[in-house]
Amino acid sequence: MCDWAYVSTNQISPDQTRRHLVLYRDLDMMEGSVVYPVTFRVQGFIERAKLTALGDWDGCVPVFNHAVIIIISPMPRNSTSAMSAMQYLTLSSGGHPRPWRVFQTAIRHVRQLVHNSIGGPRHFVEGVQKANEVMHLQRRVFTKVCTTAHPRLL
Repeated sequence: MCDWAYVSTNQISPDQTRRHLVLYRDLDMMEGSVVYPVTFRVQGFIERAKLTALGDWDGCVPVFNHAVIIIISPMPRNSTSAMSAMQYLTLSSGGHPRPWRVFQTAIRHVRQLVHNSIGGPRHFVEGVQKANEVMHLQRRVFTKVCTTAHPRLL
């Protein structure tokens, strides 16, 4: 039923938590045919969101120098450093449990497909979520640069 789906490793992804792509391949085409990235439409009612360019980063910049941290600007106690800055979106059913449950089931099926395709145990099944639960989506604002991998940055 899901022969069209092809899960591939994204070798150039700087984010280790997003190393796989779901691709579409035409079943009528021969081996070596063109594959296309799959896009999922995510819908729900917005509970919380922080989608600005810098996400939840507060602008404080810690400078690391020989295991001593020097703070360039005053860092509040609950400060978010640039290294952990995130953009996020939290969606909910908005009081419409039936379509929300269908949406959650579809997302769980895709996750199961990816899990099985990358060699996870076949018995892995996510628990059934309640209709009033939320879906939290997030991504890093900045990617880490490894100077050993890019010697021109030194």
